[in-house]
Amino acid sequence: MQERLDGKPEDTPKQKLLNWIRSKLPQSMPLTNFTSDWNDGDALGALVSALLPGDFPKWKQWTPANALENTQIAMQIAEDRLGIVPLNIQFFE
Repeated sequence: MQERLDGKPEDTPKQKLLNWIRSKLPQSMPLTNFTSDWNDGDALGALVSALLPGDFPKWKQWTPANALENTQIAMQIAEDRLGIVPLNIQFFE
């Protein structure tokens, strides 16, 4: 592991991605991992909304009970509007 100039260890690529995603999400939405924090679709909805400012505010009205539907909607919008195709879960393990 490399060190930064301040002597602290360099973040891993996974940590760098998590930090970038955090920078796009509302501060009220703490994100600490790539597993349980994504279960209800809210984080994905917030990220898609951040990448399409003003075009996807409906994610704020989502309920955790509709987690699968929330995730599917966000993934479909990401693919249709941003050209981002879904990733395989093994990418994050």
